[in-house]
Amino acid sequence: MLKTRKRIAPASEKRRLKIEIVIGIISVAVALLAWLFPFGQVGPSPLSTDRTPDVKGEPVPQRASSTVIGSSSPSPTSSSTHTPSPTHTPIITASKILTLYTPTRGSVPALYTLQVGEFPYCIARRFNVNPDELLALNGMNNGQAYYPFLTLKIPQTGNPFPADRAMRAHPTTYTVSSSDETVYGVACRYGDVDPAAIAAANGISISSNLTVGQQLIIP
Repeated sequence: MLKTRKRIAPASEKRRLKIEIVIGIISVAVALLAWLFPFGQVGPSPLSTDRTPDVKGEPVPQRASSTVIGSSSPSPTSSSTHTPSPTHTPIITASKILTLYTPTRGSVPALYTLQVGEFPYCIARRFNVNPDELLALNGMNNGQAYYPFLTLKIPQTGNPFPADRAMRAHPTTYTVSSSDETVYGVACRYGDVDPAAIAAANGISISSNLTVGQQLIIP
């Protein structure tokens, strides 16, 4: 009966097997390193995280930096007190007054109280009513004395003033000649000029005290 002989690998074959095993291990290691650290990768590896744990151990997302390379941070603005330059009040001339004040025509008032410097004929001219009707309506006649703060009834018939309402040409300028003058009285000098228009044109109150030599623009 023949005995089966066990084949014994020669030493050269054993060395070859060891080399192949080592090469296989190295290839696996290289492949693993290449997967973990790919060539040219910038930033953390796929297994790393962009989040840092907080004090409780929970990951906290880190905020992306808003700093742009090459950009400069804005310089802080200095708080300084700005002193405005003085403004100059423009001089208003009579030729410009028509563009500054345009009187509005409304209904004629039913009553009007005379102010210092005013008289019935002045009111008739201003409101463009018939002076005879004005006097008759108030039980007055020509030459009768009147006084400031007298309340007049104004005719509502629509009959106009029978003559030219303007007593002086305007627009123009007027120089105050007496400290007793008022804006109302100056308006009456021109007949059809509203005292409120004079006050507006000169930037003053209608009841302002006038001074001798003061220049007034008459619209």
